[in-house]
Amino acid sequence: MTPARPLDGSGPTAVIVPVTAADPSQLAQEVRTAAAAAPDILEWRADALLAAGFDGRIASLAQTVREAAGGIPLLVTVRTRAEGGAANLTGGATTALHERLLATGAADLLDVEMLTDPTAARASLEAAHRAGVRVVGSHHRFDATPDEDEMLAALHRIATAGADVAKLAVMPHSPQDVLALLRATLRAHEELPVPVVTMSMGPLGALSRLSGPLTGSAATFATVGAASAPGQLTLAQVRAALAALAG
Repeated sequence: MTPARPLDGSGPTAVIVPVTAADPSQLAQEVRTAAAAAPDILEWRADALLAAGFDGRIASLAQTVREAAGGIPLLVTVRTRAEGGAANLTGGATTALHERLLATGAADLLDVEMLTDPTAARASLEAAHRAGVRVVGSHHRFDATPDEDEMLAALHRIATAGADVAKLAVMPHSPQDVLALLRATLRAHEELPVPVVTMSMGPLGALSRLSGPLTGSAATFATVGAASAPGQLTLAQVRAALAALAG
């Protein structure tokens, strides 16, 4: 059963399935396939289509995704190159695209990269809130894992900036990095007034994607088809692990 207000921090760890199609002719089928697996939330990674040259069709494609997703809550994400995505966008251009997407009414949630360009992030966040869309304020480090206090501070900055959910993804290089992320997540869960979503990427960080019941991470990402980030597990694997942890 999908939450009435997705990622509000209530209930068990939500499972988000990304759709990363770069070909409009395949988009609707990929969304329907993912929706048929009944995740709690679908994420549409629109940056793949932007990178493939379909900027002019992005609004109509958003409607395609919304219709194919049915009643499953939709997280719309435009991941920029600065944070490991495919969209060659910066500053006001990112906000302008967010506004175009918000105008379609397709999104229940909008991912906004909060720390790379705080001014543009603020504009996108305010546009989302005017549209009645909740914001997943995100930050991604594909090069390293900052120390525990730095990760906690990043999550605090995201929440203080007004995001409805604070998300952090980092790349580990040791088991200690993974444990630092888990500790920072638990502290953020205890301290912040908004839900927290975190992950340690790559195979080394797989444990973090299953640790929500322990650390308070409100959601995890799982695959039905292509992954959107390194280290994502399949939906079946994640569901089985979360069920086992729930007893």
